[in-house]
Amino acid sequence: MAGNQQIFADRPRQINATEFIQQRAVEISQLMAVLQNADLPAGEVAQGPRTFIQRLPRHMRRRAMAYNAKRMPHYKRVSAADGMSDRRPRKKPPTRRFKRRPANLARIYGRRAHKARWLETHVWHARRFWMRERHDGRRRGSIVLYSPGRYPYCCLGVFDFMWQPKIQSQNASKLWIWTHPSAINSLVSCMIDYLKLKKSNVVLEDRQFCRCDLYTSGDDNGLKLYVYANDFAKFKLTGPLAMAILRDTLKRPKVDNMTSFFPDVENFMLQWDFWSALQQNQVASGTVVPLVVEDPRFHTDYKRTLPIKAYNNDWSKAGEESKTNVALSPLWDDEMVEKVCKSKVWESKLNSERSKMTEMGQEFSNDNLSPNLITIILIFFSGNDQMSDGQSKFMSACPYSGWDLILPSRWARPFWVALQYRTCRAIGSQSDDKIYFERDNLMFPDLWPDTECGKLYEKDLEKEISEIYLRKPPNRRTRYTKLKIKYPFRCPWQELLSGWNPGQSTECGKSRDFYVLRDRRKIRILKNLLSGKCDDSALSDLDHFWHQDALIPFKIISSGKGVPDRFAGVYLPQKEDLADINIQLKLFEVDFIKEKNPVVNCEVVDQNIVSFGPCNGKNVNINELFVDRRAEKFAKRKLAQKMKKKRRKLNKKANANDTDGDASINDQLCAVNVVDYCKRKTLGFIVTGDYSLSIGYGKGLGYCSMLALKHLITEIPVIKVYGAKFRPILFRNSTSKCYRLGFIDIIAS
Repeated sequence: MAGNQQIFADRPRQINATEFIQQRAVEISQLMAVLQNADLPAGEVAQGPRTFIQRLPRHMRRRAMAYNAKRMPHYKRVSAADGMSDRRPRKKPPTRRFKRRPANLARIYGRRAHKARWLETHVWHARRFWMRERHDGRRRGSIVLYSPGRYPYCCLGVFDFMWQPKIQSQNASKLWIWTHPSAINSLVSCMIDYLKLKKSNVVLEDRQFCRCDLYTSGDDNGLKLYVYANDFAKFKLTGPLAMAILRDTLKRPKVDNMTSFFPDVENFMLQWDFWSALQQNQVASGTVVPLVVEDPRFHTDYKRTLPIKAYNNDWSKAGEESKTNVALSPLWDDEMVEKVCKSKVWESKLNSERSKMTEMGQEFSNDNLSPNLITIILIFFSGNDQMSDGQSKFMSACPYSGWDLILPSRWARPFWVALQYRTCRAIGSQSDDKIYFERDNLMFPDLWPDTECGKLYEKDLEKEISEIYLRKPPNRRTRYTKLKIKYPFRCPWQELLSGWNPGQSTECGKSRDFYVLRDRRKIRILKNLLSGKCDDSALSDLDHFWHQDALIPFKIISSGKGVPDRFAGVYLPQKEDLADINIQLKLFEVDFIKEKNPVVNCEVVDQNIVSFGPCNGKNVNINELFVDRRAEKFAKRKLAQKMKKKRRKLNKKANANDTDGDASINDQLCAVNVVDYCKRKTLGFIVTGDYSLSIGYGKGLGYCSMLALKHLITEIPVIKVYGAKFRPILFRNSTSKCYRLGFIDIIAS
């Protein structure tokens, strides 16, 4: 008895009901699992609720039982039907095509990405634009380069260059060259051959982002060529609000954050003072402004807001540009660019910090994130390219001036999105071509026919337009042989030059080499001759044998009617055309003003008086007053059918005659040079044309032969229109029979 009392004394006098019930529930569930597994076939253990099929032996299980209870054994049908009534019908399994769709999309994406080099903002543009495969110091200058020893032939293209500011501790100088992606290979190959460089096998394993191809001359102190193809991004902001948008996007970092990244803090503060004192209408063309800015994602308000133009009257800090340190930038240093790219905060981490904001529009605090500093370079470009040499090219109010923004390529997308929310408008190739067209600039490389990339563009364009033309049915195609158009889809420059210089014939199988004249002195002389400012004696300065292969860039302004189109021909007027031109000029110079209330020269008749005098009457048929609409429609339909039959007969006769003589006519026309293909001689062709919004008339840009221009100067007199002197010419589009009057001028830029 004493022992039992001792046992009860050691045990607790109270228990926790919750814990006790949970432990008993676990024991009961284990016991039920053992009992349920006992009913299963041997060797099977169920870990949870089972269906009726799982309770059957293996030899009785069928897949069809899961959908039809009548296939179950008799003693299981009732319980199986009750379980199936609450179950939803099974969805149809996806086909193999949809199962493989994600993998196929990933494979196509990778193949397209390797086929052509994509921009960092490619996905952003692909959602908004129709994507196409295209071509593949303190001041910035621009120059046209040629192949070594081939001037003026074999033009490589136009290139922007910039000298890196030289530091006293460094003996070497560095020249940066910016070019279009289509001209990289030709430029690099020419520099390697001319400078005798070899590709270095040094692998920069420590670099993850700033990787480049290195070419050396073999000597440690010799020349080195670095090719940065995908390491930098360049944005062009055009318009009067470009500077205001940049000032709203670029934020000045704190001094404490800059010390950990860049040691020379005073120099960067001086650059910010210089940037804040600048005004767009007082900036010289080619001015370089390097800056160190904060991450634009920290200060982007995801709501489009128009920036405010700020005017600063303090010009004292703008004179600091004379100091050489102002042009220094960490962007010149590859190690610094690598450091800037590695320090970028991930989007996921940035979004998690942004989700902690309590109010909409609250200023984002980046105290918990590491400071992101980006080094950039701003370069101003002037919108007026037709200014005399020696001028500083200051722009007062030009809509085509703006800034180039150069930054590391990994930071392209954050800056692009930030600029879009500051009301920047992204444009495509058509709008970009329109800007060049309004500025009277021939865009590189599409409209430079003497370059390799320009020739490739012409071939691709001809192939594309001809494919569209051949897709149409024969009765919907334009018959260019009837319009006397020999080349409707391209401009035959070699044949044009050989037609104006028949004495110098080309060998069989070889195309005639040509070039575009870009000598400013000779172009200025030609411009003065064309406008009648110089005598014809100046033509002796241009009579050299190598000018026979030269193309001259020109501009055509329509006289009022007609808009020049691409591939339109420019023709030399004949003597009978000059008389018609004088009549058209009189109509062109007179301003027709239509009066709102014209006065009729007749006697004033009082409307309140009714006259019963005789008048010139006319007999009217009563059937004309009450017309039967059905009979009228029936008569019109019969007349239309009759005319249609007549046209069919005439077309059959014409087609029969055309097919008989087409072969012989085409052979004769193909043998004729493009210069003498029409009644009027062909001077040149237009490469781009449209209605110009800046002048209010049709305008076209193109090229003509040097000898053809000389022929125009000697035969066609100068005509004065609106106080300016021009020489009239005729142009005709490839889809028209009508010759339109225009005035020609040479592009001097």
